Parts: sequence; structure tokens; C-alpha cells
Amino acid sequence: MDRRMSNIKPYIFKLIGIIGAVYVIESFIRDPNFPTPDILIVLATFVFMIFGQAKEMLKHLLPFVVLLLGYDSFRSLVPGLNSRVEYVWMIHADKWLFGSLPKMAISTNSTNFQPSLVRSGHSGLSVALQ
Repeated sequence: MDRRMSNIKPYIFKLIGIIGAVYVIESFIRDPNFPTPDILIVLATFVFMIFGQAKEMLKHLLPFVVLLLGYDSFRSLVPGLNSRVEYVWMIHADKWLFGSLPKMAISTNSTNFQPSLVRSGHSGLSVALQ
């Protein structure tokens, strides 16, 4: 009995993987929305169950899944912490450090751009090395 059960076990996991993957894909088709990382990891787990690699996949991806789920949970908490966006002090810091905004320096120094070199196939490195 134990030997027969060990022969059936891989097929049960494959069947669960197929049913789960079909269910997740069907739910995407029924209610189309942007797939979130938690839904994608569930789909990937079911697909890897079909090929017998779900345990290995979860071992490799679990740290990233925990990181993404943590980020997602904190992202929903942030609007409740502070509804005010602070950006003026960063502009003042840039002006104090650089004398003007770095964007302005880049805009004024980009007048040396020569589109004819780009069209002729020269790379930026070959132009810089001349």
C-alpha cells in the first residue's frame, strides 16, 4: 500500500498544479486586473507543481516574495502616516549644494549634443575618445 501511494503522489501534485493553474488563469480572464506579486507567486507555484519543481522554486523565490509582500503592505500604510508631501526642502538643498538645480546644469550643458553623429552610426564612446 505504501509503495502504491508513493507512485500516486507525484500525479496528485501534478493534478493539483493543473487545477490550480487553470483556476488562477480563469480568474484572470473572468476579472482582468493587473497581476500582483502574490497572485503571480501562487500561479508560479501551481505551474511548478505540474513539473515537480515547486519546492525548489519556493526555496529560491521565498526571500523575494517576503520582500515584495513586505513592501506591498508598507505601501498601503504610508498614506495614513503622513498626507503631506515634502519636496521644497530638496530643491533648496540642491541650490545650496550646487548653486542651481542640477537639471538646469544638465540642460545648459546638453547643447553639445550632435545628432549627426548618432545618425552616422558613431557611438557616444567613440565620440568621447576623439
